[in-house]
Amino acid sequence: MNRPFGLYVHIPFCRERCHFCAFYLELHRGPSAEAFLRALQTEIHLYGAEKVNGGRPVQSVYFGGGTPTVLAAAQLTAILDAVRDAFDLPPECEITVEAHPGTVTDTDLSALRRAGVTRLSFGAESMQDADLTAIGRPGSRRETVGALVAAREAGFTNINLDLMYGLPGQTVESWTRTISACCDLSPTHLSCYALTVEAGTRLAQEVRRDPGKIPHAQIQIEMDHAAQQVLRDAGYVRYEISNYARPGFECRHNLLYWTQGDYLGLGPSAQSFIGGVRFGNVANLAAYHAA
Repeated sequence: MNRPFGLYVHIPFCRERCHFCAFYLELHRGPSAEAFLRALQTEIHLYGAEKVNGGRPVQSVYFGGGTPTVLAAAQLTAILDAVRDAFDLPPECEITVEAHPGTVTDTDLSALRRAGVTRLSFGAESMQDADLTAIGRPGSRRETVGALVAAREAGFTNINLDLMYGLPGQTVESWTRTISACCDLSPTHLSCYALTVEAGTRLAQEVRRDPGKIPHAQIQIEMDHAAQQVLRDAGYVRYEISNYARPGFECRHNLLYWTQGDYLGLGPSAQSFIGGVRFGNVANLAAYHAA
């Protein structure tokens, strides 16, 4: 039996870098984005011509980043059109786009829904504005709520909220308030990630100056337990280590990773796993474009 096959599309742009972020990204500039789109479409069609999926339909397409929605909705739609030209996307294919709540408008969301995007993942990170300030994350609780409401009005019924715990100054109590506030919004899926202080980030420099800035590991464990309890009571099922879903809304792309399905990564720094072999693209936009 063939293993399932999915696509990951890495959009390497953000408006700014958050203090905790160590991912490869570039600040969004129009000319760089246009050059990226040309290179990405070339890569998509090259892999399509090679039939790297072995004739298998694509069960999931995941646009990650970076912040995919710093690109215009028309640009994201053009990428999806190129994917459809090169690969077999059945009607039931799960198509996810990650979004910062402050980078989408009602018009953008409606355009993405018309283009066939089936799932949105909003990077909320916290529902406490003080937490966002502490990690240099632009946005607010109000912005997240507004984006989720607008997504539903645009026709989206499968919406994830990404959250982080173990943030500077965060307590078990404030984290529990964030989880409860998210439950009040009734997303179909929640991702809860423990903050990792990565070398070379601004947050790492701040923690070196003040080691007590980050909650102790035992506190993070208590935060994890609190999330499990609140979300279980609210009807969410923990189906992998960091992810909770309403029954039937488990992310197919997450499960693809966890069950060792095959996936092709497209875009600079994207990683792939096909036929038991792991490989990745260069984490440099100019080198990617030249290649």
